[in-house]
Amino acid sequence: MRRKVKYLNMNQLYTKYHVRTPDEQPLDSGCFVLRPFNSDGTIRDPAAVAALKTYANFLPSAQRELRAEITDWVDTPGLSQATRELNVPPSVTGEAPPQPCDQIGKWSLSTDEETYHGMFDSEEEAIAEGRATETGSFHVGKCTRPIQPEMLFDDMAAGDFIERVWDHEDYLGDWAEGQVSPTVEQVRELAEQIRPVIAAWLDRQKLRPTFFIIDPKTVRRIAM
Repeated sequence: MRRKVKYLNMNQLYTKYHVRTPDEQPLDSGCFVLRPFNSDGTIRDPAAVAALKTYANFLPSAQRELRAEITDWVDTPGLSQATRELNVPPSVTGEAPPQPCDQIGKWSLSTDEETYHGMFDSEEEAIAEGRATETGSFHVGKCTRPIQPEMLFDDMAAGDFIERVWDHEDYLGDWAEGQVSPTVEQVRELAEQIRPVIAAWLDRQKLRPTFFIIDPKTVRRIAM
């Protein structure tokens, strides 16, 4: 008999933290504290990660730098300036992943929004180069790191493993009563414990990604 992961009811809202401004003024009213990561950089609360991504997506274009920093933080904790300021360790192994290239944080331009070329220190420099060399409209975007592979082993991936156990012929019969049937908290714990193993393997085998991607939230179309 197939069993589904049990999702327990969340605790009710209650006062757990007292929020203050940098000048020690209390801000307990209207605040909701999210703790997406553990101190070692592993995901503590997937719902908090999803909430931060949603918040970043709703930020207006005038706040695209904040949007990019939040996205960078939740995708690769420890690698962004925002993370360093929050004292989150750079990776689950305690060491920063190898720099994929010197192009991280640079700006690049494209005429087809697929292939980017040129590396510039700022968005303004990329736009100036595009206007000087291109004959039609073009796009500029900021180079960033891809999500680190271990971060993809989330609660869903751990749940997929449990599903594979359930689908194995040894676990399909009526004799399989009392088989592996974890709660959602136990599945989350499994994911948190596996991610450091994957990270250590990537570091040991020198398999970290050495490429960059263009952050889609920074892409702008520039008309001539």
